[in-house]
Amino acid sequence: MLKKFVPSYLVDHFSEVKIDKLIDLNKKLVLCDIDNTLVAHDDPSANDDVKNFIKNLKDNGIDIILISNNTESRVVTFNEDLNLDVYPMALKPSSKAYKQIFSKYKHISPDEMISLGDQVMTDVLGSNFNNIDVILTKPIVEKDLIFTKLNRMFENMVIKRMKKKGLWPNEKM
Repeated sequence: MLKKFVPSYLVDHFSEVKIDKLIDLNKKLVLCDIDNTLVAHDDPSANDDVKNFIKNLKDNGIDIILISNNTESRVVTFNEDLNLDVYPMALKPSSKAYKQIFSKYKHISPDEMISLGDQVMTDVLGSNFNNIDVILTKPIVEKDLIFTKLNRMFENMVIKRMKKKGLWPNEKM
C-alpha cells in the first residue's frame, strides 16, 4: 500500500519538467494540478512561465488538462486565457475525475498520461490509484490553506516512512 504514495518523478518546480523525457516516455497528455503546482493558491491567473510551459507542451504534441480539487469558479477563472479542458472539484484522490478523463480521452491510454501535482495525498495517490505516472513538484509557496496543512502533516509522515524503507525516489525528472 505504501507504494501508492510514491511519485514516479520529482521536480522542484514545474519548469523543470523535461519535455524530451515526456516524449521519450511516450506521454501524450499531462493532467496538471493548479494550486501550488503552477501558481500559488491565491493567484487568480496563469503567469508567463505557466503559459510558456503549456505552449511548449502543446508545440511538442503533448496535450494538457487541468485537474483540481478547487471550486469550478476558481478553475474556470484560472483557465480563461488558457482554454484547456478542466476538471474542477475533482475530489482527488478519488477516481471521479479520472474516470471522466478516461472517457473523454479514450484514444489515450493511462500509460500515455502523466500527472503533475504538489501533494502526495491527493495528486500522487489519485494518479497511482488510476495507474498514471506522476511527477511530484515542490509547492510554489509555503503558505497553505488549513485543509492542505493537515494533508501536508500526514504527507510528511508518509514520506519520512517511505524514505526510511528506501521507497522514496531519488530520480529527478
